[in-house]
Amino acid sequence: MAGSGDIKETAVQAALVDRLGSLGWQFVPGVALDRQLDDVIVESEVMDSLVRLNPVIAQRPERAQDVLTRLRAVLLAVGNDGLVAANEEMVGWLCGRRTMRFVGTEDYEAVRLIDFDLLRTNTLVVSTEVTYAPGLEKRRYDLVLWVNGLPLVVIETKTPVSLNTSWLNGAKDIHDGYEVKTGGFFVPNVLSAATEGKEFRYGAVRQPPETWLPWSNTTETPILPGLSSVLRSVELLLSPERVLDILRT
Repeated sequence: MAGSGDIKETAVQAALVDRLGSLGWQFVPGVALDRQLDDVIVESEVMDSLVRLNPVIAQRPERAQDVLTRLRAVLLAVGNDGLVAANEEMVGWLCGRRTMRFVGTEDYEAVRLIDFDLLRTNTLVVSTEVTYAPGLEKRRYDLVLWVNGLPLVVIETKTPVSLNTSWLNGAKDIHDGYEVKTGGFFVPNVLSAATEGKEFRYGAVRQPPETWLPWSNTTETPILPGLSSVLRSVELLLSPERVLDILRT
């Protein structure tokens, strides 16, 4: 039987999923995603977006496999190049700054993975309890935001009832554990966030947890720490428009 702390943590998670749903993220449980446990990306969703957004691939959909091969190479490069370098290279792909010349064509074509012009035409998914198990390592992420099958945001939730647990514990789990042991999952990462239902902080790949920042609107009356302030931060930071704006800029 789950303890009260687990119940409270689950309540925080459920509140975040509900608010994210109101922002346009469709809920799909982690176990229902079309991926194997050692997959970083949902390849079927990535392939659909490649066909939809790239006329040269739409002409011959098998060309999407050529792009997937390149993306897999970037994901694997984390082992040799490090997470920051692999993340920077993946951002180049996510923002449409990488080109390919496909068999049967004469020119290099920019590859689009995300539609930055019509944001709501992208597949926007929020998942809970996403397991990633490359090799002997296995980690489970509380919340993941996916755009066209690419995991752009990871959120760690903690219990709000323990005086010894805060958002900082979640941030350290991501920085000291997940990014180190399962760095491949964070290669496409735009940002990560942590909350215990009272405060909300976010940070970039390999950013020290102590320097993670809150997100709020400076023109609004400050909200006291609590779930209401956390959900307001989620509204402001984690709308599809804001996440993709951060990625692009």
